Amino acid sequence: FGNELDKDSSLLLLGSGFIAGGIILFISKSGKERKNTIGTPEALLIGIMQGIAIIPSISRSGLTIAVALLLGIKKELAPVLEISFQYGAAPSSEF
Repeated sequence: FGNELDKDSSLLLLGSGFIAGGIILFISKSGKERKNTIGTPEALLIGIMQGIAIIPSISRSGLTIAVALLLGIKKELAPVLEISFQYGAAPSSEF
């Protein structure tokens, strides 16, 4: 009986994560490009969002890009965000 509850709660968590990620990505399309640089507050918020992405079914890259777009960071700065994926991959793979 206990295993069935664990399976149901795991499916609920995964499904919720996929739905939340989809909603965040959909909402990010409404972000207006205003900023040419990434400042400390933006970098900190993007880093916090990457930390939240340890939840199963939450895409770290998708969440990072969505938050950057919502903050108004221009799409041309995407290569800068790719560097954060490279540096963040090593510590997260140790878990």
